[in-house]
Amino acid sequence: MVAREFSDTPCAPYQGLLLSARSKPAHTHALLDWVEGIGGMPVVWNAPSLIDIRPFLERADRGVVWKEHIRYTYFVNRPSCLIAPTELGVEKTNERIQRLAGSLAPGNVSRVLLADCVSLYEDGDALVAWGVDAQGRGYLVAYDGPYVPLAKRLIKSVESCDLGGTPGWAKEFGPKLRTSYGCVRVV
Repeated sequence: MVAREFSDTPCAPYQGLLLSARSKPAHTHALLDWVEGIGGMPVVWNAPSLIDIRPFLERADRGVVWKEHIRYTYFVNRPSCLIAPTELGVEKTNERIQRLAGSLAPGNVSRVLLADCVSLYEDGDALVAWGVDAQGRGYLVAYDGPYVPLAKRLIKSVESCDLGGTPGWAKEFGPKLRTSYGCVRVV
């Protein structure tokens, strides 16, 4: 299990609480106690391979309510033919953040773009927010302009990545459709 406190950024893919099988419920509940102690309304997304959200739902008897969120995502494995990351990284300016915030899925907080694990890349009129989690997995966070060529280069810079619910262009990478489970604390 891995946890990270989000004081400035309450939502970032795969950077929250990751739960494996419930083989150690005492550890799971201790970690959830810690997360609930942060305050506010933390948002937790499990990696697509980790699907056990029962510990969240069992906490209602303690007066804590978590609401589950389910999303479908395209996940790409590229174990070979890695290329160096693109050199097109740019500064996170307010203008760029606002430009990308409109492309985030409803319910996502634009502050996710400010997370340390998310970088911005620009090539001509294309702007892409690209994240890399603690396991080295890449993810397409947001984009604007003719982003597909830039996104394709970024995909080739990691061994695996989550493309979200991207359009058909991503099919050339042979993605697998996966279910990703998340929870948000509401009470």
